[in-house]
Amino acid sequence: MANSDLAINVRIRNVLASHWVDLRLVQFRAYKGTVRLTGMLKRITKINDSVPMPIPQIEAEVRRIDGVKSVFCDFDNFIKNMEGSWVERDDR
Repeated sequence: MANSDLAINVRIRNVLASHWVDLRLVQFRAYKGTVRLTGMLKRITKINDSVPMPIPQIEAEVRRIDGVKSVFCDFDNFIKNMEGSWVERDDR
């Protein structure tokens, strides 16, 4: 893993933490500028449950990190629909 990948991972952690994402439930890895986000997206507290998870904003912030070439998201509790919007899965 290159130093730039380590720096990207630190920035991803900062982005997720700034949106109060529970870092124990989501996995992320940068490898040669390609970022993969997997796991479950949940907030640390139940206070903001009424506010939808800002996945498009999180994805955009990760894409803006220096050195990121592409971002792939595969979440257990959210799926991207045909229109390109993120919706919560009903089957979980």
